[in-house]
Amino acid sequence: MEVIKKHYKDLQAGKQISCDKEHCYTISKQKILENRSLNLTGVQYKNNEKISHQKWPMTELSEVLDYEQPTKYIVASTDYSDEYKTPVLTAGKTFLLGYSNEKEGIFKDGLPVIIFDDFTTAIKLVDFPFKVKSSAMKILHSKKEKADIKFLFYMMKQIEFSTGTHKRYWISQYSKIKIPLPPLNFQKKIVTEIENCQKMIDDDKKHIETLQQKIEAKIKSIYMS
Repeated sequence: MEVIKKHYKDLQAGKQISCDKEHCYTISKQKILENRSLNLTGVQYKNNEKISHQKWPMTELSEVLDYEQPTKYIVASTDYSDEYKTPVLTAGKTFLLGYSNEKEGIFKDGLPVIIFDDFTTAIKLVDFPFKVKSSAMKILHSKKEKADIKFLFYMMKQIEFSTGTHKRYWISQYSKIKIPLPPLNFQKKIVTEIENCQKMIDDDKKHIETLQQKIEAKIKSIYMS
């Protein structure tokens, strides 16, 4: 709030505006008018400004992702059990809500996909058949001739987006965010490199856990000796 007040006083006094890039930034009227929806959500312009000088063309998410409503995949019963086979998912932190024994309405074609929480903009990449709890999400499919779904997922994870208003965001705002889009073969190369790094991280975590267990066992053995 103090930043806004100072900004306003500078404008009134005719002073040159100084802007702390961490907390505020300026966007030209032309940039706003170029947005088809006249979207005033600052974070969208901030994200695009950060990466506007990349060598790859900037592309709206709507141009590389199709969305599907999840209605026909919603569980009829929340009587979950670990003995059942079909996972019921949410795009939020919980992700796996439980397992259902329902045989109909299972999403299984066109995997992997991104599930997108329409109210919080949380995302998950899913590569196995599933059902969902509610309609408060979109199922996102990549336009495979243009983009790799895993590449899009990693790019979307870097997007900063404010969800202060309780409303659905995919159609109105989020799908209009632009990302740099390299050629498809380069996207796949990037995904391979990321996955190789992630595997190394996972292997290191397992090694660390093993060493921690050895330390704890050694300490316990001293008490028991």
